[in-house]
Amino acid sequence: MSSQKMDSLQYLRAIAATMVVVFHACASIMGEGGYGHTWLRSGVDVFFVISGVVMWVSTAGRGVTTGQFYVHRIRRIVPLYWIVTTVVLAIGLFLPTLLRSTRIEPMHVLASYLFVPYPSPAVGAEGQLWPLLVVGWSLDNEMFYYLLFGLLLPLRERLRAVVVVSGFLGLALAGAVLQPRSPVLDFYMTHHAAEFGIGVAMGAVATSTHRTLPAGLALAALVAGFASLPAVFVIFDNETGASPLIGGVLVTFGALALERAGHLPRIGWLERIGDASYSLYLTHPLVLSASISAASRLGLLTTLPMQLVFVTAATVVAILVSFAVNRWVERPLLALTSGRRRPAGEPGPKVEAVRSAPRSA
Repeated sequence: MSSQKMDSLQYLRAIAATMVVVFHACASIMGEGGYGHTWLRSGVDVFFVISGVVMWVSTAGRGVTTGQFYVHRIRRIVPLYWIVTTVVLAIGLFLPTLLRSTRIEPMHVLASYLFVPYPSPAVGAEGQLWPLLVVGWSLDNEMFYYLLFGLLLPLRERLRAVVVVSGFLGLALAGAVLQPRSPVLDFYMTHHAAEFGIGVAMGAVATSTHRTLPAGLALAALVAGFASLPAVFVIFDNETGASPLIGGVLVTFGALALERAGHLPRIGWLERIGDASYSLYLTHPLVLSASISAASRLGLLTTLPMQLVFVTAATVVAILVSFAVNRWVERPLLALTSGRRRPAGEPGPKVEAVRSAPRSA
């Protein structure tokens, strides 16, 4: 499976990122529970599975060294993240009333730029290991996973697949069994490690065999995965733990299997959102914050119907802003850091957009 032909993952990125945006919009004005939207935060689980697939497919059979892998990940993740983090920092320093819960502390700011989990000083954070740009918590996880994955690249591919998959599954299992008291260990040893590891396993299978599933089975897995995501939040009363892992795996597996079977339709608008999903993930908190402030001043959030209209409009605005950021900031940054110029209309490489779903999403 070519890394440039994984339209299924682009579609899933678009869906997962939009799920996170809608969740954050609803949670900001309605709270996290009571209106049936909490399950949308499981878009992050889909992101972690996708990330594992992408990491394997983008390195398998290519002789990528550990150093090359790290440089590539840094180019892809760091520049835009630092820019948006700096915007949040500037607002916190010079316009603090716009970010009422944000508190600026030097060590927390430094840790945020370095992708190091650190207790957030924000009002209401209660010691959560959130960076200055809160949704970046998932990137703190991703960077740790990339560190471990990169260290194993010198291994032969078959051995590497076994070690990576078993290692990440073991990390998640150890966290569930040992329940470490250290906040940092607890942060890394969650079911998200298992999601990444299972994604790597999917990528290894996809690059080592040409076998396909019947389209009906693939579609059934996809539908079952999406159906299970809200179902577990109902069954477990919003305390899902690792429950979204199953849905995230089924959704990703089903989408990949449909594509391999040749039954994945071309959906241009969904692909476009997928291309901009990293920009959408990073910038939507700022867009939502500004939108909610404006809507509140105008008295537009007083009834449930008005809130639902707002959520829809704010999501559309966030997506449009992400298109602009992707076009004018993200893609030029990728071209600049890779040492080449990209034609204005050429989209960025599909498998490079690692989306960590808004974890706190």
